[in-house]
Amino acid sequence: MSCDVCLYGPDDVENAFFAARDVKARKAHRCCECRAEIGAGQTYRRETGKDDGEMFSFATCRLCAEVRDVFHCGSGWYFGTLWDDMESGAFERLTTSSECFRELSPEAKALVLDRWTAWKGL
Repeated sequence: MSCDVCLYGPDDVENAFFAARDVKARKAHRCCECRAEIGAGQTYRRETGKDDGEMFSFATCRLCAEVRDVFHCGSGWYFGTLWDDMESGAFERLTTSSECFRELSPEAKALVLDRWTAWKGL
């Protein structure tokens, strides 16, 4: 997606393979980004791949996946750093009239606003 407040990760990501799909949890998982529990029956994004000979698999809650999809503009990212990246690379430039902010669902907007106001100390 195009965004006026972009987060960038490494551009030299060359996974042997990578797959991402939205699935329904059969058991509880923990989101790799916000660390919230993904309960059984909830939809989340399962991302798996192989990088530098090592297999990886991450569970990302639906809202963190949406925020990452909207704000991430590069070709790669590091799992588990979304909210650190938002604090260091997006929150300072973000406004509620930002194109990125308008692309979020109401639930994802609320999550970003909560974290943004906490970052501002409000």
